Amino acid sequence: MNSKFSIIKKVLSVATIILLFPNWFSYSASAMGVSAGGFSVSGFATVGADIIPLALIVLLVRAGASEETNKLYLYLSIGGVVITLLTGFLYPVIVKAVKTEGVSQKMTWGLGLWLTLAVYIVLLIISFIDMRQEGSADGKVGSVTDNIQTFATGVTSTIKDGVAGSVTIECSNCGNKVLKGKKFCGKCGNPMPQDVQVKSNHSVADVNCTKCGSKLPKGSKFCLECGTKVEVQTQQPQQPLKTICPSCGVELPNGAKFCAQCGTKIGG
Repeated sequence: MNSKFSIIKKVLSVATIILLFPNWFSYSASAMGVSAGGFSVSGFATVGADIIPLALIVLLVRAGASEETNKLYLYLSIGGVVITLLTGFLYPVIVKAVKTEGVSQKMTWGLGLWLTLAVYIVLLIISFIDMRQEGSADGKVGSVTDNIQTFATGVTSTIKDGVAGSVTIECSNCGNKVLKGKKFCGKCGNPMPQDVQVKSNHSVADVNCTKCGSKLPKGSKFCLECGTKVEVQTQQPQQPLKTICPSCGVELPNGAKFCAQCGTKIGG
């Protein structure tokens, strides 16, 4: 642990305890434009704000110069930032939840809360830099930030591979990723396999195998169960029947009762 950073961390740890005493919140209320009173809230009066400072003091007393100590400072400073922000946003909401009719309530962040937040952020930055420098000096790459970066890189690669795999195919010659639908590889010119869609020339629906009776998909040439060749019988369209007038020989539509040419009764 860097000696300069060690001293700064200890000073900031003590500062987090001291900053529990100043004003964290200022509350004021007014009714019909007239002040109805107000009060100030210190960090000690808020629930949970003293957890991280006390932990930092314990760490200050027992800690030596080690990698684990650096990690604890980093984690505690992150926790301090989170708890301070949660306190700053949730405490006013809880207080204002107790509403009084006709009374306007106002609660603002005090100097103590702002300074505490700033101290935690500075402690976080210093702990981060100190841990990075120690990792570099020891030749270690397994620091927290490196692990996070490795994890993020792995997740990103997995997502990219999944998306690419759904829209690309691999060239069998050079392994290049080629967009589906392209006929040739852009890297080596190797022909790419194409998705062939078999189109049926028959307009019939599912057919049954003449040997085993299995239902076959439209356009099947062989039975999927017994291998028998399927003979698709196409129905010839029926020609409409015609009627000839016995008197004048004119062709008439089927069902005509009289000749349209000479008026002769048909079939009567």
